[in-house]
Amino acid sequence: MMCLGAASSKSRQAGTGLFFLSRMIILAATASFLMDREASACVLDPPVDRVQGVDYYLDKHASIVDAERQQADAKAYRPVQMFVYHLEQIIDADAPSSELISCALQNLHSWALSDAMLTQPENFPGVRQRARFSVALNVIALKLKVAGYSIDEPITRWLHTLAQKAVADFSTRKPYSNLYIWSGVNAASDAILTGDKASRLYATNVWRLGVSQINADGTIDVEMDRASRALMYHQYYLAGLLMLRSFRVALGDQATHGEDAKLRILAKVVGNALCDPTSLGELAHASDQERPPPYQFAVPTAFGQDFLDAEWGRCGKIPSQLIDSGAGGDMAKAALALEALRRK
Repeated sequence: MMCLGAASSKSRQAGTGLFFLSRMIILAATASFLMDREASACVLDPPVDRVQGVDYYLDKHASIVDAERQQADAKAYRPVQMFVYHLEQIIDADAPSSELISCALQNLHSWALSDAMLTQPENFPGVRQRARFSVALNVIALKLKVAGYSIDEPITRWLHTLAQKAVADFSTRKPYSNLYIWSGVNAASDAILTGDKASRLYATNVWRLGVSQINADGTIDVEMDRASRALMYHQYYLAGLLMLRSFRVALGDQATHGEDAKLRILAKVVGNALCDPTSLGELAHASDQERPPPYQFAVPTAFGQDFLDAEWGRCGKIPSQLIDSGAGGDMAKAALALEALRRK
């Protein structure tokens, strides 16, 4: 594997910076959304038949980003992203009105009846993004359920089908990377919402295999192959495991002491690398490690308090609000919702 030079670093920084800026622009645009939708009749987001995406990596390690193509990717799936953002803005608001909640449910019902996103994407970026939207929508539905709102049968069936699509897309896709772990989150969140036994079993199998791939030194072979993005994708792998663990606990499926010990080793490696990526960079043959953007700290911070050490708070870019719109909005509220379910 090659050691990436300055030009590659600039390309990656530009890609990450522009992508993060685009997320901020979308979030800013939705800031007025609640007021607009509160003051008028409910506006339904047009359902999208197929999630679109654009491949933006320039190298075989999927570590160098073409900034313009990454922007094209974000533009391709933006209609679905806006639908999810709008729902998150309502569900995560402090004391949302009954009119806003009704509007959110109407939107979900409209997309469910249209079989939105169920047409198979034309390429892998679309497949990857659809799975992420499925997690986000399940988390939104979870928050609604815990708040006492009824999720009707068409919505539940649609969300279940979306989760099944994600499982089908990643269950046999090798090597088993962070996206396989996140397909376990698709399944576990589906099991929470529907009680589906097959989804629960799949989540358990993903958990066990995912933890087994953590080496004694805390690294994960498939994510070491990401070269300059090894740190970023070790963290994303960890985030998926932490969220998956929380969903499984809410289902009544406990982790073993040995599994939790391996999770702590992985968290330690990521925390150390956030402060000093030298060692991880040497192992990945790419000393110039890209740091995760702030929003990617939301999931591990919300779901991993028992596993993260001082390095996370000292060297991580932890946002004041634990919001990840790719995972369902406010992750602190998602963690509280799962805890409420666990105590029932």
